[in-house]
Amino acid sequence: MTPDFAILADGVGATSAFADRLLSLTVTDAAGKESDAAEIVLDDRDGIVSLPREGAKLAISLGYIETGLEYMGLFVVEEVEGSGFPRQLTITAKAADHRETLKEQKTRAWDGRSLGQIVGQIAGEHGLSAAVSGDLANRQLKHIAQTEESDQHFLTRLAARYGAIAAPKDDRLVFAPRGAGLAASGAAMTPVVVGVTDLVGSSGYSFTLKPRNRFAKVVASWTDRAGASRREVQAQAAADAEARKLAREEGSISLEIVGRPAVRAEAPLTVSGVRAGADGQWTIERVEHRYDPAGAGYTTSIEAKKGNS
Repeated sequence: MTPDFAILADGVGATSAFADRLLSLTVTDAAGKESDAAEIVLDDRDGIVSLPREGAKLAISLGYIETGLEYMGLFVVEEVEGSGFPRQLTITAKAADHRETLKEQKTRAWDGRSLGQIVGQIAGEHGLSAAVSGDLANRQLKHIAQTEESDQHFLTRLAARYGAIAAPKDDRLVFAPRGAGLAASGAAMTPVVVGVTDLVGSSGYSFTLKPRNRFAKVVASWTDRAGASRREVQAQAAADAEARKLAREEGSISLEIVGRPAVRAEAPLTVSGVRAGADGQWTIERVEHRYDPAGAGYTTSIEAKKGNS
C-alpha cells in the first residue's frame, strides 16, 4: 500500500506545502503524563521555507491512499530548528491538550469528595471535559491535600495511588485504570494483534522477562479504628495498584511493524507466532508512527509492558 499524510495548519490545508519537502514525519502517542508529540523534518534546500509561528496548531493524519487516513491529533508548534548543510528544518510540536495551566502550583484541600468530582472540577478549570472510568469515579476520599503542587502532579499522584493514568487527550481529561484499553471517549480501544509477518525485518522485536518470584506479595494494611472501613478500601486500592504495577514490570517488549495508524498507547496487544516469551498479552505504553518517504516508508514502533491489567 502507498503511505499518505495530511496536515492542517491553523485549520488551513498545508499538505501540498509539505509534500515536496518532507523528509520525515513522526507522531508519538504515550500513556500517562508524557505528552504526545509530533516532529516534522523538511528539506530546506533553497532556504525559502516559511517558518511556522510558535503556537501554530497542526492537525496531523497518517495512513494509506488505498485505505484512508487516521487522525493522529492536534499539536501546537513549540520549536523550529534549522541546520545545514544539507539544509533542513525540524518542527517540534506538543499535543494541544498538554496545557501550561496544568503546571501552575496550587494549595488546597479536597475533603469528602469522590475521584470523579475531583477530576471533574480540575478538568473544568482547564477547559476540558472529564472522562473518568466508572470503576474509579465513585471512589471516595475523606481528605487529600494539594500543597504547592500543580494539578498535573497532583493528578499523577492520585493516578499512581489507584493504578490509573491521568492525561489530557482530545479536549478530555482522561482518568482510567492503566491498561484498561479505553480511548479518551471512554469507548474500548481496538485490540492490536501482531504476528511475525507484521514485523519490519531490520528491527523486528526485542523483549525482556523478569521472574515472578523476584517480587514480594503486596499486602494492604491499616491501623486506625475510626473510619476503618473507608481506610480499608483505600489501602486495598493502593495494594491492588502496586500489585498491577509489579506485574507490568515482569516483562517488556519492543516491536517495529509495518505502519498501522490505528495503534494507540494503552491499547491491549497480543503478540502471536513470534516466539515463546514474546507471544502473549501486553499493554501498549508508547507508540511512534514514523513516515520516512525516502527510507523505510511508514513504520510503527511499539513499546509495551507485560499483561493487560
